[in-house]
Amino acid sequence: MAELHIIGQLLGAKGFDGGMYCRWGIDMGDAWRILEGYADGRTQIDHPGDGDMSYWEHPFDIHLATSSIAGWPRIHVQVWREDFFGRKELAGYGFGFIPTTVGEHKLEISCWKPTDASQNDALKASLLGGGPVLLNENVIHQQEDRFRLYTETAGTVVVEAGVILKDFEQHGVEVNRYLDP
Repeated sequence: MAELHIIGQLLGAKGFDGGMYCRWGIDMGDAWRILEGYADGRTQIDHPGDGDMSYWEHPFDIHLATSSIAGWPRIHVQVWREDFFGRKELAGYGFGFIPTTVGEHKLEISCWKPTDASQNDALKASLLGGGPVLLNENVIHQQEDRFRLYTETAGTVVVEAGVILKDFEQHGVEVNRYLDP
């Protein structure tokens, strides 16, 4: 079986307000299986200054095996905000594909969040906190039902990932080992 090893960190987030933390996960197709590591996790909360980036520097290390490149792994994120009273509310969802080339990569995952369809609901959320969240989190990285959502852009999550590929050539997949400068 071909193997993919991803070693990296969720560096942080920018463009969000307040104390932030991130729930993350690696999703992959049915032909993939985890050899070692965890496919999901959660960072600590960072309370940056106004306009500053939240820094988590949360490490991840996952080793995968596959019999097919279908369903190439992707990382999905959920950024949550903690307010002054300790209440937590969704700040944004996002996802990005794990790079298919060997080496060090910096991913900037653009985030979005569901918004209220009516002005009354939006006013209620702004006064009481909260807001809509997804009941089915697969919508984050699958396109079938996402077009029905009312959304607004949120901030960006920065991920640093090192990618190591093993035995892909033996299974008929040509791998570009060198990145152009």
